[in-house]
Amino acid sequence: MPWISRLRCCAKHGEFEQTPDKHLKLIGCPGCGAEKLYHARNALAVGEIWRAELLIDNISHPSLSAAKAVLANEINTKRALANESTTK
Repeated sequence: MPWISRLRCCAKHGEFEQTPDKHLKLIGCPGCGAEKLYHARNALAVGEIWRAELLIDNISHPSLSAAKAVLANEINTKRALANESTTK
């Protein structure tokens, strides 16, 4: 029997479809995930590496996994540069 998609409702972004397996994995609203990604990029741009990490750790929507991986790489690069400058 195929998974039946159900409508879920986000208080901020409205309705979105979700299959039971994604619901059990706590994968939430794609709009909320995109918003967290946006705020994580802004945090990284102003040097708040810790805040960017915290935000991307809470992104669970599969459609954002590629963007999340790119941002995680940018965070690691920025952290490496910060560590380099403090050890000199």
